Amino acid sequence: MIYLLIAIMIFSIGYLINRHVGLLNIVNPITPLYYYHTIFFFIALLYKNLYSSIEISSKAILFIIYGYCIFFITYIVGTKILRIQNRQQMMAKYAFPSFARSKYLYAAFALQSFVILALILFYIKTGSIPLLHADAEDFRIEARKGFGTIIVLSRCISDIFISVYILHVKNIWNEKKLGVVFAVYLLITFLLFLGLGSRSPIFDFVLILVVLYYWVNKKNFCPRLIALVPLLFIMMGVIGAFRQGNEVDSLRIFGKAIWRPFTNLQNFQWVLDSFPSNKPFLSGKGYLIEIATLLPGHQPNFGTWFKEEFGHEFSGGSVTVTYLGEIYANHGTIGIIFLPIVYSLFCLALTWSFSNRGTFHSTLILLMFSLSLKGMINVGLVTTLISSVMPMCVALIFYYFFAQMVIPRDRR
Repeated sequence: MIYLLIAIMIFSIGYLINRHVGLLNIVNPITPLYYYHTIFFFIALLYKNLYSSIEISSKAILFIIYGYCIFFITYIVGTKILRIQNRQQMMAKYAFPSFARSKYLYAAFALQSFVILALILFYIKTGSIPLLHADAEDFRIEARKGFGTIIVLSRCISDIFISVYILHVKNIWNEKKLGVVFAVYLLITFLLFLGLGSRSPIFDFVLILVVLYYWVNKKNFCPRLIALVPLLFIMMGVIGAFRQGNEVDSLRIFGKAIWRPFTNLQNFQWVLDSFPSNKPFLSGKGYLIEIATLLPGHQPNFGTWFKEEFGHEFSGGSVTVTYLGEIYANHGTIGIIFLPIVYSLFCLALTWSFSNRGTFHSTLILLMFSLSLKGMINVGLVTTLISSVMPMCVALIFYYFFAQMVIPRDRR
């Protein structure tokens, strides 16, 4: 019965978002958050019995279902109260730049050239492709030391590059010469990020390229797009299998693909088991641990602190505590009840501030915030604000500065 209820929730919330916001409206933060929450922190409830040796308590299931429902329902109700535009209304109001070859488009290509050069230099420095390394899970983390900021900013600029092109050129293949250059840049960027062994940038590129293309061309959601879900699972499985350094076959790829979403269930259960039985609730100190990463020198983020504090040993990076785990560790059950509503209202306020303007700049800025915030499902809001939203703000500022100062006039 619980599995039927979970499936009904996924489709019901999806239906409501599609009706009132748009499942192709990734300019609105709630749409990428729906994809991320459903794929990485909900759908695994349908097959949790495949991992019967790992207990997921009824308390954890109840919290996850509550968080999933209250987060999205709060947002949908808020859109009706504030009369926030849906996808069709936003797109009808959106004004494409009067000519494709604006300074903002040239600036995007110029900055992406620096991104490609920086990533090539990273590979030369490491002397290896992290994804293909014998100990890829740990090597990809070690290889980034000293290059972490550059890689994060490179990812942000790459998101800007793809988005700027599509927001400028309604049909991305109409501009034949420019389209070929864009395709070459996109392929090189995709391969360079794939070699880093991270799943998230690849997910971003697919999401932007396919969904944003449908958005600007006013196409409605169609069943064919559902094929993206198994495609993304396969990509997660392939990258996961390579990172483990094991023989890659179809069974191993399938195992890695379905394991990644389940990991967040396990990690959330670890948080529930750790607080307050092993350690009192942090009462906001967990946020300070994350904020301390801004200080000079090596400072562990909250996921790394949790991993070390409670003795979890596994290869790779930190524990993805999830946004509910971050809330529970700091505030307990009372936080689980109220903070998902606050988070939803925060996203609603962000959308309300930008969505009704219809300009290229407001659309691009809201889209970049939208893509940056979705990671909160895996690691928590504060971690996302520091490690994703702040770098994106820096990248946007640099992009606009570069467009204004280096390329001062539009080229017709």
